[in-house]
Amino acid sequence: MKNIDIKHDPKEKTFYALMDENKQAQLDYEKPERKIFDFNHIFVPKKFRNTGLADQITRFALEFVESKNYQMIASCPFVRKYLDRNPAYKKLLVDNYEDPFMKN
Repeated sequence: MKNIDIKHDPKEKTFYALMDENKQAQLDYEKPERKIFDFNHIFVPKKFRNTGLADQITRFALEFVESKNYQMIASCPFVRKYLDRNPAYKKLLVDNYEDPFMKN
């Protein structure tokens, strides 16, 4: 897939790309702390799956985090797989982060 225009919407906590017919591909996040992004869900419309679009959005988001000297949590399974394929971004992961919502 050619390079696409990806945008960041901090109010909606998402990185997104508008595709044909205004279908939106997006990577959502939460911010458990000011300088930590928790990437928790990615969605790509069916007709754009397996095109590399999810990789492009994920790379854009990780480069944003890196450019701000922030850290991240990879709650989204796709983002974890992306990190396995692109280990240079693993340096952005928060060490020993305990999610307060996951405690018993």
